[in-house]
Amino acid sequence: MLYKMRWDIEKVFDEIKNRWGETKSWSTHPNGKTAQAYFICLAMNLLRLLEDQLDSEGASNKQDRERRKLRLVEALERRHLKLSDVPHLLKLTSRLIQRSTIITRWLAPLLYLPVPWEDAVLSLRASYLQFSR
Repeated sequence: MLYKMRWDIEKVFDEIKNRWGETKSWSTHPNGKTAQAYFICLAMNLLRLLEDQLDSEGASNKQDRERRKLRLVEALERRHLKLSDVPHLLKLTSRLIQRSTIITRWLAPLLYLPVPWEDAVLSLRASYLQFSR
């Protein structure tokens, strides 16, 4: 469990560095580093809220969810465990760790372009459909 938690933290840092382009610290001063950490946490939480909103509007990444569940079931089978043996908190955190590349690439240009929300959601749905093929 400790190894998995450590791995999850490393995946978050990997996402921040590789998908968001945050490769350097904004400052060498501890206050600057703390502010950067707060902004990154804020951005991750806002993205999570955005994903929840998109899910409620029918634009969800079902493929990733199914793939993660399948990987979890396979890992449990190797250890002769069942899904019911996994703590509920562990099941909840799997979605918190890493965003899909699709949503990251979808969101980046929308931060700069004035696109109506309905059109943006339609384009994300199309991306998810294209990815699932």
